[in-house]
Amino acid sequence: MMRIALALCGDGIGESEVKRARRSLDQYGFDYEIETVLTTAALVETYSEALGCAVEVFKEAAVSRYDALLYYIPDTRVRLGKGVGLGLEQFGFAFSWAGRLEALNEKSRELLKAEDEHHFSRATADRDQFYYFPYGYLYRDSAVGRVNEMGFRVPDDLVEVSKRDRTKEKVVCVFGGSAAFSMNCLQDEMFAARLEILLNESARDGLRYRVYNFGMHGHVMLNEMFSYLLYAERLQPDFVIAHDGFNDLAYGCNSDKLLMEKHSIVFQENLELWPFLLEGREEAAKEHSERFFRVTNFPKGIVESYLERKAQFRSVVERSGARFISAFQPFLSQKATLTAWERRVCVSWTKRNPMRPYFERMGFLFETYLRLRDEHGFSDDLDFRASMSERGDESLFADFVHLRPEGDQMVAEEYKRWFDQNDR
Repeated sequence: MMRIALALCGDGIGESEVKRARRSLDQYGFDYEIETVLTTAALVETYSEALGCAVEVFKEAAVSRYDALLYYIPDTRVRLGKGVGLGLEQFGFAFSWAGRLEALNEKSRELLKAEDEHHFSRATADRDQFYYFPYGYLYRDSAVGRVNEMGFRVPDDLVEVSKRDRTKEKVVCVFGGSAAFSMNCLQDEMFAARLEILLNESARDGLRYRVYNFGMHGHVMLNEMFSYLLYAERLQPDFVIAHDGFNDLAYGCNSDKLLMEKHSIVFQENLELWPFLLEGREEAAKEHSERFFRVTNFPKGIVESYLERKAQFRSVVERSGARFISAFQPFLSQKATLTAWERRVCVSWTKRNPMRPYFERMGFLFETYLRLRDEHGFSDDLDFRASMSERGDESLFADFVHLRPEGDQMVAEEYKRWFDQNDR
């Protein structure tokens, strides 16, 4: 059993946050016990009363008696001191408010890595990044818990799922980019997991629902369709959720005009950077990246490309016998009232992001989408703006486009309403 000390970095950390930090370890199946909580001398009494457990003063000289240290980082403004957690003999991890467990040294990174000999491990020594793949790329993000061999947050053997008794189990497959992946949520907090719980709580006649998350960082409609054909179609899903829009409209701002307008193909900026990097032209790649984030395409063409590709995805899904559920994912400027957290964290993040020119145009692109969607058959797309208005006093966003767990809960409830009205 791994003996762990939980170090609380900063004030305002409550019992629920400590439990969440514990659950970040549970996702990996570690055999562990958190023996004590460490913090600064000024906060020992506060945390002893709030948490009701043993709290000691953090002293680096004394931490060697533990097998691992888990630092809880409650705010983007809190930074670990130089060298803390690095160069230690034991494992070291940092768990942030964003729900991400980060390794602090090489020994810890080895513990979090997936054990497989698939394309990922052959392509590069560092698995947590973009990879070339036959149709573009996949992405391994193991900071949020176990992912399968292809990088999806899907825990079950899909071959076995395909053999299920379809009269007793219904399968829902979720597709989209990093917002569908729920990159700031633990496994049990992502909206796919919450939706599964909500559906099974109200299921009738012993019916069971399984909801699988095929979201992937940066994916656009074309990637979603490939993922469906390669990994999900064999499941014969009963429902397919396309939770997307932001990536297609953002990357459409400067994708190749010929590909976008004639073939409805948009792509991520890294697909243009890799050729430079493979040739060892890092400086040229940097210059090209800066040029990529300039807006060169017209709004109508960007939105038409997205809707045409989504209509194709819907056609493929429906020919396979599944119901297609379409939604435009929520983003920050749709929320009428921002909390202090959202103003401080999300708005500042947006100002620093190289995609800021795309973010600034997203409101107008969304309005263009609302104007054009009817003629493509998407008038019934789910819209999260009303739900966000009802929760104006809640911090739903972690940044401009990614949600906190509270936001993912809102999304799950909205999809549940769709099932209540349509799955009878």
